[in-house]
Amino acid sequence: MRRAENVIIELASVGGSDALLSALPRYLNEAPEWLDVDADIWNVAPLNRSVRRKKTNLNLSAILNADLREVVRVYLLSLIVDRRLGDSSLSMSYHAILLLSCVMQSRPISTLKTEDFYVAESAALRSFSSGTAYRYCSILQTFAYWLSLRTGVPLSYKSRIGNSQNHGRRSSEDDRAEKRVPDEVIADIVALWASDDLNERDRFGVAVFAIGVATGFRIGELTTLPADCLIREGDAFLVRNIASKNGREAPRSIPSELAEIVKAAVEYLGEVTTPARRAAQRLAENPPLDWSLIINSPDSRNYFVRRWLSDWIDNPDNRLIDRNYVYYVPRGSTPRWLPLGDLLEKNNGNKSAVSRAAGINRNTLNTLIMQLEASQRGEVYLNSKASGSRRGFDTDRRFPSIHALLKLMNLHLGPGAVRVALDDLLDEARKAMLDGIPFNAPGFDPEFEDQYRFNTQVLKDPDTGNEVLGMHEALLVIFEGQLSEAHATKNDRVVHYSASHLTHWLSGYTRDLGTGKSTDALCARFGICDPRTGETAKLTIHDLRHWISTAYENGGLTPVQIATLFNRKSPSANSIYNQTSVASRRERLKDALKEGRILGHAAQAYAQIAEESPDEARAYLKTATKFYNPMPHGVCTLNWALEPCPHALSCFSCGEAKSADDEPCEHLIIDPEDPYQVAEVERISENAATFCKLLSEMSGVHGPQYKQYKKVERSTASLLKRMGSK
Repeated sequence: MRRAENVIIELASVGGSDALLSALPRYLNEAPEWLDVDADIWNVAPLNRSVRRKKTNLNLSAILNADLREVVRVYLLSLIVDRRLGDSSLSMSYHAILLLSCVMQSRPISTLKTEDFYVAESAALRSFSSGTAYRYCSILQTFAYWLSLRTGVPLSYKSRIGNSQNHGRRSSEDDRAEKRVPDEVIADIVALWASDDLNERDRFGVAVFAIGVATGFRIGELTTLPADCLIREGDAFLVRNIASKNGREAPRSIPSELAEIVKAAVEYLGEVTTPARRAAQRLAENPPLDWSLIINSPDSRNYFVRRWLSDWIDNPDNRLIDRNYVYYVPRGSTPRWLPLGDLLEKNNGNKSAVSRAAGINRNTLNTLIMQLEASQRGEVYLNSKASGSRRGFDTDRRFPSIHALLKLMNLHLGPGAVRVALDDLLDEARKAMLDGIPFNAPGFDPEFEDQYRFNTQVLKDPDTGNEVLGMHEALLVIFEGQLSEAHATKNDRVVHYSASHLTHWLSGYTRDLGTGKSTDALCARFGICDPRTGETAKLTIHDLRHWISTAYENGGLTPVQIATLFNRKSPSANSIYNQTSVASRRERLKDALKEGRILGHAAQAYAQIAEESPDEARAYLKTATKFYNPMPHGVCTLNWALEPCPHALSCFSCGEAKSADDEPCEHLIIDPEDPYQVAEVERISENAATFCKLLSEMSGVHGPQYKQYKKVERSTASLLKRMGSK
C-alpha cells in the first residue's frame, strides 16, 4: 500500500486534512485475512453469506488512472471495514467509480474536481438505464463526500438524477396502483394449497409462497428458514428467520387469518425435507468431493482429473501388458483376465485342449495368443486399432473414458469448453498408457482438496467464515431431482432450495414462458388472472413484501408498529413498501378526524360541529377530506388543482393567533403517530428557533424575517407540545 499512501499524502497536501492517512493503518489492520490488498484483482466473494458464491472479482487494474486506482483501493477497504458491505454492494461501487476513471484518464489525482463527477454523471445517463444511472451517481456522490471529508479536497458533487423508483409512499397514485398485487391474485395462489392435483414441485412452492405472504420475508430470508422456524406462543404463531442486509433478528408475528395455513405449510415442508436433512448431516460428517464445483475451475479440474487418471492408470486391473494373463472380453459378459500362459503350459501348447478348458472358440484363442505374445515382447497388442484413435479404445474398459469420468462426477455434461478440456486430458492419459510413459499428475494436496469438498453450509458469517445455517438445519433442503417430474431423484446429492428455485417456480423460465409447460410461470399454468386487466397475473416473491406492508397500513397500523413487525431499524424504511391508495388514505384520514387522533384546524372544526350536529359534521368530514396532498410535515386538504396555496406553502406562519400560540394553516393536518411528520415538524421548529436566535443577536428582531420565523417557531412548538414530542 506504499503507492496508495503516497497518493493520499498528495491529496492531503491539497485539501489540508490527513484524516484518511491516519485511518489507513486501521483499515490495513482490520482488513480480512483472505484479502490481498495490494493485488490488482480482489475476489470479494467471501463477503457474501452464501457459500455457493465463489467468485466476485473486482479488477482494479481496469481503473486506468493509477492515482485514482490507489484511492479506490483504500475506499473499497473502508467500505469493508467500516460499513461491512457485501460483495454485490462493493461491485456496484467499483463499477460506478469506473465512470470517474474514464473522465480522469491520466491526470494527477490532485486535479480531481467536482466537474469531473458531473461529466461522469452524464456518461452514466448515456450508458445505462435511469435506475442504474441513479444508483451509480448516488455512489459517486457518497465517494465524493467521503474523499472531501477525509482529505479536505473541495468536492461538492450532488447527483442531479432523481430516483426512478416508481412505487412507494412518494410515488404517484397510478404507479402505486400498478405495483399493488391484487388481493384476488394472492388468494388464488394460496388457494392452490387445497388442490389434490398439485404435483410435488407446485405443492412445495405454494407452501413456501404462503409463508412469504404471511411474513413478508425477503426471498433470501424465506429460502433460508431454519427447520425449527415455527414458534407457538399461546394461540399465536411466529416464524423466526435469519435476517439479511444487517437487519435485526426477531421472530415475525403471523396474522391470525393466516396462522393455520402457515402452520400446515411449515409442517408439510418439514416432513418432505426430513430425509434430505438427515442425508446432509451424514455428508457434513464425511464430505465427498463436489465435482459440480471442481469442473468450473481450470486449476481444480486439472488437479482432480489428473489425480483420478493417475489412479486409474496405476490400477492393476487396467494394465495393458501381462506376460501370463490376457485381457478377455466374452460376448455379453464381464471382461476378465485369463491365465492363458498357464493354460498353454499345462496343456503343452495344445490349442484345442486350451480352447475346451477355457470355454472359448479357436478364433478367439488365436487372438488372445497374439495378445500374450505381444505382451511377452513388451508391446501393447492393438489388434486392428490405431493408437491415435480417440474412439478406438472407448469399448476397452481398461482405458479411462468420458463415460466413466461423468459417472464418477454424477453429472450430465453437454458440449462445450469443459467437455473439450476433459477429452484432452483423457487423450493424454490414453497415450501415456499406450506408450508406456509416466502420466503427469500433481501430488496430494489435502488443503487444496478440502476447498472442493461438498459444503453443507447454507449461510456463513462473512467475518469468520463460521457456519450460520447448515443444510441439516435448514427447512428448505431437498434431494437433487426430488421436485422434478422429468428427472430421477438422486438420494446421494442434497441441494438447498434456493432463491433461484423459488423464482423459477413462480415466474417460470424465460425460454418456456407462454408454453404451458411445467416450467412456465405459475399463474399462466393455473389460469390466475389480474382482475384489473383480465390478463395473466405477474408477480415476484418480493412483491409479497409490498403487499403485506400495504395490508398492515390499510388495516390501521402505525408506521412504528409496521417497522416493529418487520424488525426495521427505522419507520422510514416502510416508505418504499407502502402502496396504499389515496382512497384508502382518505378513509383513514376520516376515521382519524372522527376519533380525534390528528391535529389541525380541520380536526378542531369537526369536533366543534359534531357537538351540535352530527349530520353537518359528517358532511364537513366528507368535504374536508376530499383532497389529499401528502407533504413531509403533514397532509394538505386544499384543492391544489383549482386553488394556489394562499400562503406560498408556508404552513406554519400563516394562522391566526390563539392565546399565546400561533396556529398553522387551516388546511394542514398532522398525524402525531406518523414519525416522518413529527420529525419534519421538529426539524422546522429547530431551524426556526435557530434563525430567530441569530437575527436577535444581529439586532434584526424588528424585521419581517424575524416575525416570519417567530410565528413558525410558536406554531410548531404548540403542535409539538400537543403531540407530546417536546
